Amino acid sequence: MPNILDTLNFQDPLTVTVLAIVAFAWAYLTWVLLGIVFAKRAMDDRADVDSMEKNRVAALRENNGTYRLFEPLVNELALWNENLMGPRQTAQIENELAVARSRSPWKPAEYYAVKQTESLLLAIAIFVVLALLLPIVLAALIACVVAAVNLMLAIVAVPQVASSRRAQFKRRLPHAVDIMSLLLEAGANFDDAIKVVAREDPDSALGEEFARVKQQLDLNRTQSEALVAMKDRIQDDDTSDLIRAICKGIELGTPMSAILKTQSDQIRLKRSQWGEKAAKEAEVQMTGPNLLIMLACVIVIMGPILLPILYGGGLDF
Repeated sequence: MPNILDTLNFQDPLTVTVLAIVAFAWAYLTWVLLGIVFAKRAMDDRADVDSMEKNRVAALRENNGTYRLFEPLVNELALWNENLMGPRQTAQIENELAVARSRSPWKPAEYYAVKQTESLLLAIAIFVVLALLLPIVLAALIACVVAAVNLMLAIVAVPQVASSRRAQFKRRLPHAVDIMSLLLEAGANFDDAIKVVAREDPDSALGEEFARVKQQLDLNRTQSEALVAMKDRIQDDDTSDLIRAICKGIELGTPMSAILKTQSDQIRLKRSQWGEKAAKEAEVQMTGPNLLIMLACVIVIMGPILLPILYGGGLDF
């Protein structure tokens, strides 16, 4: 009786595509069985020991479909990523994810693992489609390149979003400090001032950061601890100076409204000085292009005069 492998034509793109789909389906079912039967059961068994971790994983399953369907694979890749990432890089990426307004409570290794899984799925899908039209090697090469580009874009997107939101926070900070100063002068306490700033524009970067400060205050963290945590997330000199002044005022009992008003003026002064410096630097950088434009204008003006002299032997009046 002939072996079924002998009847398959591995040179046929359709046959290879079907085999790839079968192999992927088998691997997927294996991971699902392992994950559902063992991984999730283990998580549920230790719920009373680490309920916060259970809630975090439940939030990941709810908010991210890739994690929900491929949790075993994501967990394995996350362990591999943890071995490659150092503590400093892990803390930096975790900070970027927090500033970038990630809906899910990702650990850095898990976030990278999800993006790696999505890139792998994208590569398989592209290979299955292109294998019907192109040679197998070329289809595999294109699929790998597209998956690598997708993974790089997903990784680079987090720092870019975080940087953009930090800039948005910095632009609105003086206005928020003025509001807090006015509220304190009107008799409100510092916690209420933070709550008002967070409620004024809840969808902005500044509103979300102050909402996190208010949330930490509700969890019985001190004002200094909550503000220092925000300083570590934003990583901006003006914000650092402001929070250091506030923490010093809390320690010494200095009136907070005076501190906030002084800091607001200093932030605006620094911003004005930065604008003047940027304008002078732009003026220097525009010198070269301006010279080229002037040269082009001279050529346009003198061209009708010089061309007859060069090619006609003189001017025709």
